[in-house]
Amino acid sequence: MKGWKIQTIAFALMSLAFVACGSILSESERIRKLYEFKNGTAPTVTATDPTDNTFAPYNQVYIDITFSTAIDTATFTPQTSFGACTGSMQVSYDGFVNCLGGTVDASLNPQLRFTPTIFPKGLGLQIRVTSGVLSSVGVPATPYTSTIGFKLGAPCGNQNCFFSYSTPLMQNAGGNTLIFQVRSGANNGKYLIISGGSATILDPVAITTAAGPTVPGACSPADGAHTFYIASGATHAGKQAIIPGGGSVNWCLFDGTTITNQGSMVGLSAGSGGLSLQPSGANGDTYILRGFSTNGIFKYATASESFSDETATYSMAGSIGGGAHAIKMLTGINSGKWLIFNGLPAPSNATWQFTEAPVGFAASTAITAAAMGGGASSFETGGSTTGKIITILGGNSTAVSVLDTQTFAAPTLQNSALSVGASSAALLLNQSGYSPLLLHGGVGAPHITSLYNGTSFVAGPRTTGAILDGSAKIFIPSGSGNGAFFIVNGTGMPSTSVYFPASNSFSPTRTPTNVPNSGSNAFYVNAGAGVVHPGKTIIISGNGSDETAIFDPIRHEIVRGNTLPGNATADSFNYTLTGGPNAGKVLIFAGANYYVYNPVTNQFSTSSSLGWPSLPGSYGAGGIAFPIAGDNRIIIIRGNGHTVADILDPSGATPSFGTAINIGCGVSLAPMALRYTAGGVVKQLVYCSGQNVVVFDHASLTFSGPFTVLSNPAGLGIQGFVIPSGVDAGKLLIISGAGNINTTVHDPNNISTVSAGPALGTCAANVGSQLFQIQTGGNAGKYLLLAGNGTTNSCFFNTAQNPAASSLAPGPGVSSGASAGYNVGSGAVAFKTNGGLYPNSIVILPGANKNVWGTYVP
Repeated sequence: MKGWKIQTIAFALMSLAFVACGSILSESERIRKLYEFKNGTAPTVTATDPTDNTFAPYNQVYIDITFSTAIDTATFTPQTSFGACTGSMQVSYDGFVNCLGGTVDASLNPQLRFTPTIFPKGLGLQIRVTSGVLSSVGVPATPYTSTIGFKLGAPCGNQNCFFSYSTPLMQNAGGNTLIFQVRSGANNGKYLIISGGSATILDPVAITTAAGPTVPGACSPADGAHTFYIASGATHAGKQAIIPGGGSVNWCLFDGTTITNQGSMVGLSAGSGGLSLQPSGANGDTYILRGFSTNGIFKYATASESFSDETATYSMAGSIGGGAHAIKMLTGINSGKWLIFNGLPAPSNATWQFTEAPVGFAASTAITAAAMGGGASSFETGGSTTGKIITILGGNSTAVSVLDTQTFAAPTLQNSALSVGASSAALLLNQSGYSPLLLHGGVGAPHITSLYNGTSFVAGPRTTGAILDGSAKIFIPSGSGNGAFFIVNGTGMPSTSVYFPASNSFSPTRTPTNVPNSGSNAFYVNAGAGVVHPGKTIIISGNGSDETAIFDPIRHEIVRGNTLPGNATADSFNYTLTGGPNAGKVLIFAGANYYVYNPVTNQFSTSSSLGWPSLPGSYGAGGIAFPIAGDNRIIIIRGNGHTVADILDPSGATPSFGTAINIGCGVSLAPMALRYTAGGVVKQLVYCSGQNVVVFDHASLTFSGPFTVLSNPAGLGIQGFVIPSGVDAGKLLIISGAGNINTTVHDPNNISTVSAGPALGTCAANVGSQLFQIQTGGNAGKYLLLAGNGTTNSCFFNTAQNPAASSLAPGPGVSSGASAGYNVGSGAVAFKTNGGLYPNSIVILPGANKNVWGTYVP
C-alpha cells in the first residue's frame, strides 16, 4: 500500500512537471478549457423570431436570435444604419449585399433582440450570424444563415389586398368640424370627428377610420360649434356635450355610442364665436359664451345636469362673435385666469378675463386698435421668451398683437409679422414644449405655414392637403410623450393631415397639396452615376400646378419634390429618354411647353433654358409618347384633336424634331397606344375618338386607318393589353372606357377582325381607370383593372382560362375602408413600387382634392 501511494504521488508530480515544462497549454488556457467544457462548445443559433420560411405579423418590430449558450454581447455587432453588410449579425433582403441597421437589446442573453430602424414589409429577409460572435468564454459561434428567410405581412394580409396608412373622413368635410376624444364605450380612446352632417371614428393606434354614429340634423356643427366633456353627474358623467351653433337653441350629447339631441339649452341660440370655459374647480360646471354677436353667458351645472342663462349674473359689455377665442394664462400677474378675445363685431379688439374662483368676468386690456376676424388665435410664449401673449388677428391680416403678461400694459402691434395673412380657415397648432405652428389656410394660401421660433414667425413646412374653411385639429399624445396633431383639411374634401411638432414635419403618409390632380403622371428614376433619387418615383401634379412629389419605396412614403419651372396641365404626360447623351432625362409635356428633369441635378428646367427646340405644336387631351422599335427616336401624338404626330430624335446633345407624320384621324379625349407584333413587325394601336383606331407601323413609320373597330364609342378610361397566354395568346383586348361594360378582342394580323371580350360588369372603366399586369403572388400573369369612375371596384382578367379568350373575376376593393377618399376618379395616378418595403406592388393615388394614397400587395 505504501508503495502504491509513492507511485501515485510520483505520477502526479510528473504530470505537473509535464504541464509546466512540456505542454503547449498555459494555465489560463487550461482554465478556459474547463469553462468551455462546463458552458458547452461553440454557440449555435437554436431559434429565431420570426422563424425561417414564415410570414410574421405586420406590426412586429423586432428580430430575436436565441443561442445555445450565453454569448459575449460585445461581439454581437449588427450595423447601425442601412447599407453594405458588415458586422457579426446581419439581416438582408438582397442576399447580403445590403443589410438593415438597428439597435440591440441583450438583457435576455442568450436571446438577443435586434430592432431595425426600418423594418421592410413584404420583402424576404434572411438572418446571418458569423463566427465573429463569441461565447462568454470566447468560443466562436457556428455560422448560421436562414435558408429561406421570412417576411412581414402587409396590414391587410400577405397578398391580394389594398391598404393605406392615410385616414380620410367617411364623407367630405363640411363648413364646420368638431373633433374630440371618446372616453367611454367600445370606442374609448379613439376620436370622433363630426363634419358635414356625418361622423368618423379615428383609431390613432391602428391608423384607421370607420363610420361613426348617425348625426341628427340638429346636431350637425355650424358656426360657433364646440364641445366640452362632462366629468361628473348622475346620468351624464363621461359623456360629451355638443353645442352645434349656427343659431340653434339645441344641444346634443354623445354617450360613447350614440349622438342624441337633448333639446333646448335655455331657449337662447348659440352661434359664431361661441366657446366653453371649464374652471378647474371640483364641481365641473361649464360656462358657455353664447357668441352670435351677443354678450350672453350660459352655465351647464353638473348637479342639475341642465343649462341656465347667467348673462345678468356675469355681465360682459362686449359682444362675442367670429374669431372669438380664449386661453388660460400660465405666467404673469394674471396667472391662472382666462383671457377672452371678443372677435367680431366691434369692439373686436376687446378682451375679458375670466376668474375661476370665485367665478367672475372683468374687462381686460384691449389688443390695440387692430380688429380680430375669422381664424384669430393666441398663444402664450415659453422658454426664454416667457411672459408674452401673441395674438394672430385672423381676417387675412398679416399683423400680430404682443401683450406683456407681467405688466398687462397696452399691447404692441407688429403689422407685418406674417408673410401672408391668416384666413378664416387658419389653425394654430400649439403644444407645450414645441414651437407654435400657424396654418394660414384659405384659398390664397391653403398650404402655407409659419413657425414661431421664439422671437418671430418664419416659414414652416407646407401642409399636406389644402387647409380650407371647416378645417379643425386636435393633439393626440403618444406613448413616448411626443404625439401629433390630427388635422381635418376642410370643406369639400375627405382629406386629413398629421403634423409632428417634435420634428416640425407633416406625415409622409399623405400626399402634398395638389398631388395628384387632373393630368397627374409619374415616372421612375433609374439608377446611374450621380443620380439623386435612384429607385424612386416622381409624381407630377398636373392641372395648373407646379408641384411634384417623390415616392420612396424603401421607406414607403411620399414627400414633396421640387417645383416645375411652370405649371403642368390637365393633360400632362411624360417620357424618359433612353438613348444618347441625355439618357435618363425625363420630358414632361404640358400644352405648348415641355420641361426637362435631370436626375443627376434633381432639377426641372424649361426646354428653352437648355437650348432645346420648342414644341412644333400644342399637346393636349389624348397626347401620348412611345419609342420607335429599334430606334432612339420617339413618336409623340399631339392629341387635342390634332391629326399629326411628331418625331423627336434625342440622339444628339440637343434633341431635334423631324417632319410631322399624318395620323389620319384626330386624336382627342383619352390616350391609348398599345404595342404588339404582327407578322414579325412591331406595330402600335392608337385610339383616335369614337370607335376609331389607327395603326402605326414601326418599320415604315406610317399610320394606317382609321379603323372603326371598337365595340362601343370609347373615351376616358380606355385601356388595352396583349393577351399573354391561353387560346387567344397574342391577340389584343381593348377596354373601351367611357363607362361601357363591353370589351373587344382583335386579331393582330388583321386588326379589323374582332370578337367580343368579357363584359366588365362593376368594372366598367371610366375616368381615373388604371390597368396593371400582376407579376407575383397567386394572381401572377393576370391583369388588374381599377374601374375608376368614383368607385373602389377592381377586377382581374384571367387570360389563361380556356376556352374563353379571357374571363373576369372581382378583385379586392381599393381599400377595406368605406371612405369616399378611396374612390378612384379624376386625377388618379398609379405606378409600380419597383422594390422597397412592398416590392412588385402598386401605389394608387385615387384622385384630385384628396391627399390619400394606398398600396396593392399582390
